[in-house]
Amino acid sequence: MDKINSQLLKPAKRKEPTAQAVRQTTSLKLYWKKFFSKKTNIFAFVFFLAIFLSLIIALFFVKNSATKSVSDSIFVNNLPSYYNQIVTRSFDKGETLNFIRKLGELEKSRASELGISPIFEIYFDSAYDTSGQINITTDIVILQYNPYKLLEAMNINLGSKIEIPQYILGTNQNGVDIYSRSILSIFTTIIIITISLFGNILIGFILASLYSFNKRKWWSKIIDVIASIINSVPTIIWIFIFTILFGTKPWQILISFLLVSWASFYELTKNEIEEVSKTEFIIAAKAIGLNNFQVAKRHLFTYILPSLLILFVDMFTMDILIISSLAFLEFINETNNLNIGMVIKESISMISLNISYLIVICVYISLFSISLKLLSNSLSSTFNPKI
Repeated sequence: MDKINSQLLKPAKRKEPTAQAVRQTTSLKLYWKKFFSKKTNIFAFVFFLAIFLSLIIALFFVKNSATKSVSDSIFVNNLPSYYNQIVTRSFDKGETLNFIRKLGELEKSRASELGISPIFEIYFDSAYDTSGQINITTDIVILQYNPYKLLEAMNINLGSKIEIPQYILGTNQNGVDIYSRSILSIFTTIIIITISLFGNILIGFILASLYSFNKRKWWSKIIDVIASIINSVPTIIWIFIFTILFGTKPWQILISFLLVSWASFYELTKNEIEEVSKTEFIIAAKAIGLNNFQVAKRHLFTYILPSLLILFVDMFTMDILIISSLAFLEFINETNNLNIGMVIKESISMISLNISYLIVICVYISLFSISLKLLSNSLSSTFNPKI
């Protein structure tokens, strides 16, 4: 028997490297890695996040009711922005005009006795001519004054107890804080549309999957007929009908959209499933034993999602127009309704008194829609580079 080589019995100086288990990366992690690899995608994500977070931050500064007047006094109506307080207003001859003039005289007398500058004064009165004499033939009088100082003078001279916080955008014709009304109406609208669209994506995808996998069943044909009927009539008509039946409160509008808009996502999903149902990866998924539910959940939804996101954005803008039209077409008349259309309509009527009201509403809605469109395009191109 050959002798054993003693060199083979010596302990190894170092361990030989062993094969390491391969770490599997989930498709979700791969997707986000691919998404954030492009600068344009990062910009779209950051832009959307900044616009959305600005609304959340703005909510923390809402201190007054968005539907009730800040005070019972009529002099809190149509207050300008706190940062641009001087206004020029027209008055008919009557109690309001006489009250403002009388208050100016009281404050002037009080300040004179104390040897201080008056808190409130009328800077210009068109009823007086250049010589300082009153012109009794004037029917409409133009005054230039500071309405915030007017309220302060009322508290001092008349014992009123009107709170005078810094109204960022002023108040509307009913004395409601414009800042609170604008921010809460935008937030309410975005929440309604977002919930309804995500709900419609889910409903549309589920019903389309059921139809595609069960075309011969009688109930699947009923689903397809209902969707066809809904799609044959413009969405805005259906929303008008359902709001007449249910009402125009936020939750009632949400239900109306859930009953209608799913049909668009259903039709898109149905067509997409028909195109991909015979592709190799779907056939392979069924071959390894996946049932229809698993195929739809693991493969079809991910594949169709880019198209759904594009439709999501397109319908988001359209839904804003539909909600707004409810107010413009007089379906909503309540001044305490936070419908975005009611607020836009109100801001247009106040454009000569407070243009910042309309600017804030339009600018934010525009920026939000743009940011959502950019984000959707980035998500879609990452899911499917062909889109």
